[in-house]
Amino acid sequence: MKTLSLLILLGLWIPGACLARESIQLTAEGPKVMAVGEVARLAYTINAKAEGFTGPKIDGFLFSGPMLSTSMNTQIINGQVSQSVSYTYNYNIQATVEGVFTIPSASAVVKGKTYTSDPVKIEVVKGNQDKQQVAQGGGSSDGVNPDDLFVKIEVDRNQVYKGEQIFATIKIYTRVTLARFGEIKMPAFGGFWNQEIPTSEQVSLERTNYNGRIYNMGIIRKTILVPQKTGKISIEPFEIECFVNVQRKGQRSPFDDFFGNYETVTKRIKSLPVEITVKPFPDNQPAGFNGAVGKFTITAGIDKHEVKTNEAITLKVNVKGNGNIKLIELPAFRFPADLEVYDPKITDNIDAGSNGITGSKTFEYLIIPRHAGAFEIPAWNFSYFDPTAGSFKTFTSDIMKINVTKGEKDSEATVVSTPGKEDIRVIGQDIRFIKTGKPNFKVRGDHFFASIGFIFSYIILSLIFIVVILYFRSRFKNLADVEGSRFRKANAISRKRLALARKFLESSNRDEFLEALTKALWGYVSDKFNINFSNLNRDNIRDLLVNRGVEEETIKNFIETIDNAEFLRFAPGTGEGDLHQLLTRSEQVIVSIEKTYRR
Repeated sequence: MKTLSLLILLGLWIPGACLARESIQLTAEGPKVMAVGEVARLAYTINAKAEGFTGPKIDGFLFSGPMLSTSMNTQIINGQVSQSVSYTYNYNIQATVEGVFTIPSASAVVKGKTYTSDPVKIEVVKGNQDKQQVAQGGGSSDGVNPDDLFVKIEVDRNQVYKGEQIFATIKIYTRVTLARFGEIKMPAFGGFWNQEIPTSEQVSLERTNYNGRIYNMGIIRKTILVPQKTGKISIEPFEIECFVNVQRKGQRSPFDDFFGNYETVTKRIKSLPVEITVKPFPDNQPAGFNGAVGKFTITAGIDKHEVKTNEAITLKVNVKGNGNIKLIELPAFRFPADLEVYDPKITDNIDAGSNGITGSKTFEYLIIPRHAGAFEIPAWNFSYFDPTAGSFKTFTSDIMKINVTKGEKDSEATVVSTPGKEDIRVIGQDIRFIKTGKPNFKVRGDHFFASIGFIFSYIILSLIFIVVILYFRSRFKNLADVEGSRFRKANAISRKRLALARKFLESSNRDEFLEALTKALWGYVSDKFNINFSNLNRDNIRDLLVNRGVEEETIKNFIETIDNAEFLRFAPGTGEGDLHQLLTRSEQVIVSIEKTYRR
């Protein structure tokens, strides 16, 4: 009986203890924008029972309330019990005049302590004089007025330096009822390196003021753009197909009040192009500048200064900050000739978000000294352009000194390092040892030179030499022909990329599959015509394939396949069968192009 009573007391104490540990907060929630005469809800929520509540008052609004509502939530996770209780004070507010208002904080008293909310900022615009026109479609042929549904590409600035980041946000503004979205066509962003900022797949709408009118605004995509050339660059329009519910025209039916008097129409909208002016860098470019733009912190150094021969040394360079960090390439180091240096291992930790492209990029050089001696890696400069200051910044490393001693299994010789590998002097060798053992004497006059074996060997070696020369000559010619090399390998590379996409599809990685498939299609054309990704768009793809004799139907299928792949990235809930069909179609259309392509 005592045990049962104890368990009951513990059951009552645990939720109370959870509530006691939870910090008390009073939060406010209200509209960001509303029209004169419109009624909206203003709510204050506190997670504890208040002994008293004082609501806000401000001129320009009519208040009705508060009305109190209570909600309770209980959770049991891994045997841990937690409870939360919230009390909400609801007001109905009506704006009476235009302007921007800050509604003062509300306050609540809990156990003798006063808690206050944050103030709420509300923008009040002129009342909707055309509300009836919106509901009836405004007289447009498709039932949707262009001013009530449009899409824009908004950039944070229109004038930047080459390599400087731009934020481009694709937004949809609507004053009608959207049922769903259909096919979309993304800009190619020609002339820009671009990186998408992750956003929700579902487009959520929020009220906003645009040119004095209230719209429901949703963000479709956010992208970071980095211009790769100077001058004026145009961002192509964005297109989207919308399905809109509009009121039916004509005589009303007695059943309209029950079933609704609306129909769904299709409206395809297109944004205006956006022009960006890209400024060149100042003329005083310092040594060590390779196109890095942003704000960076640089470190450079070696992990060991005292080593033995054949022991590895790591020279690490870390570039950290905000800017075009993914495109950064390092200026060359001046390594002593007697150090064996391997190509750097590059590691990046980069994130694209609301602050732009941030993170770090690390370069690790493996250095192996093969000989004993004292070596120096001269001071090294890394310069970048700071667009905020409009000037160049330069980092200079310290001189890196390395003292190399002879290893245990190394030879007796010591090498003295001089400016070139050909100027190595070997010192410390004694008189050469006298050879011992049975001598190998030959009969005088018995020579291999001019013998039949010598002549036959000479002919064989000459033929081998000619074959090797012809092979390397052909190989060097192919390596020099970059365009031809990319052309020959385009089909093979696309097959590898499609195989990678198939692996992602089989493992149900939908986003990775669509990204790999899109890269395979665009990459095939890029390699086939030796054109950078940033300069490709659907129009010049069509022109290039037509000039190479590809059939019109094949070109149409290829472009439609690209459009479908990009559309499915923004169409959540797509069936796996559609993805398999898209992959098969991609493979078939590339095979069709290869069959009819004429170089």
